[in-house]
Amino acid sequence: MDEFESTLDGLLRELARLHPSFIERLGPPASSEDFSRAEGLTGTRFPEQIRRLYTRHNGQRDNLGNGVFFGADLLRLDQIAEEYRALLELRDSGIVQSPSPADPRLSEDFPGAGHIPFLADGSGNYVGFDVRPGPSGTFGQILVFGADLPEAEVVFPSLSEMLAAVLNQLRSGNFILREDLRMSRHPWLEFVSGDFSPLARVLYTQTRPGGG
Repeated sequence: MDEFESTLDGLLRELARLHPSFIERLGPPASSEDFSRAEGLTGTRFPEQIRRLYTRHNGQRDNLGNGVFFGADLLRLDQIAEEYRALLELRDSGIVQSPSPADPRLSEDFPGAGHIPFLADGSGNYVGFDVRPGPSGTFGQILVFGADLPEAEVVFPSLSEMLAAVLNQLRSGNFILREDLRMSRHPWLEFVSGDFSPLARVLYTQTRPGGG
């Protein structure tokens, strides 16, 4: 078992320990046909670590809010393609501009042609992977972007490093398990501090080295 598989296994075990519904809500493995359709619609082969994640679980069985990944929904492959096409249509409409980014790791700012979302908070904010990085970037680097984030930001060089950071936060106890049936039929996790959306608190502020 390599480092990526070990980290992913550890994260899934921690989620299962906290509440069984976190694992029960995850979907079955993606098929080769699922990958072919999604990659055909987005026009690119997905990074190997993304493919390995989806070989385990093709998104969630539901998208009812308060998703499995700290309030963010893990999108199915077909949903990834739909969200990506919608973002490109938004860019091409001219309503939202994609200026030249200051960060040399990016080739475009939000919404960029290479920014493919795989986690969504339901309010127009995403965690995505970059298949068209800038000259100092890395194929598959992890980004946050969306309605509440005026510029795309590189937050991790790879999915493996993102999962390891989230796992470290779980093991350090930097979260609250919320269960309130008046708000959601499912429990959800929140980090102890941070005043961003659930998605941004987890993957933008709190899990970055020195974040908080």
